[in-house]
Amino acid sequence: MVLCGRGSLGVKSAKRRPGSLKRRPSRGRDALIVGLGFIFIGFLFMFIVLPQIANDFVVSQASSAANKAAFEAIPIGNDVVVHGELTGNPTIEGDAVVLVREQLEFTTTGNESDWDWEEIEREIPLLVLTIDGGSVVLTTVSGPVNLRGERHEVVDAVAGTGFADTFPYQEQRLAEGSTRTFTFENGDQVTTLGTKAGENEIAIRELFGGTPAQLSAELAKGATIFTIGTWCLFGFGGLALLLAVWAAVRGRF
Repeated sequence: MVLCGRGSLGVKSAKRRPGSLKRRPSRGRDALIVGLGFIFIGFLFMFIVLPQIANDFVVSQASSAANKAAFEAIPIGNDVVVHGELTGNPTIEGDAVVLVREQLEFTTTGNESDWDWEEIEREIPLLVLTIDGGSVVLTTVSGPVNLRGERHEVVDAVAGTGFADTFPYQEQRLAEGSTRTFTFENGDQVTTLGTKAGENEIAIRELFGGTPAQLSAELAKGATIFTIGTWCLFGFGGLALLLAVWAAVRGRF
């Protein structure tokens, strides 16, 4: 009888080199980073975006100047809402006195692709707004201006070759490079919201095609959407942090 020693069966024991073991994915750390990111963005919305929207909504409800005398009574530096008609303003392109142009782009981020409108041109010069009893001058010195409400729109379509490379818009299909142009013209009734910057001047933040009541409704809708979005961010962030804690307890952090 032949006795076989260790290793005589031809099976060699392999020594593992340092670092040869695959590291488990750090799901806990990923969840922690994602959770903190969601919560950080939520706090930005809560303390920066929402207060401004809420302030504009309150102003639209309580600080409307119905005529020139009411506007003159408002102290410089206070927020104000004024409704009137654009008159006597020089045109920029065609009949437009205010113009914002956007171009349709097909963008790819990572593994996701989508259609999006990218702003490529914006012209908002000094404007004269006629109100009951006189007129006021609208400026943009306070920063970016939101243009919304009822506006003139012109679509310059680029033809595509089929459904795969076109985007549905207003009962037509547009290819990449198509543009849409929003404008205001002399004679349009608009509502402005901003800060009284002089005896006859408003530094506007909103230029809205419609009445003060319609602007208030639009601001209320925006506040609701941002509020829901903020709490969703906090919710997703909280779930991600719970996942990070669970991973740490299981030793997979």
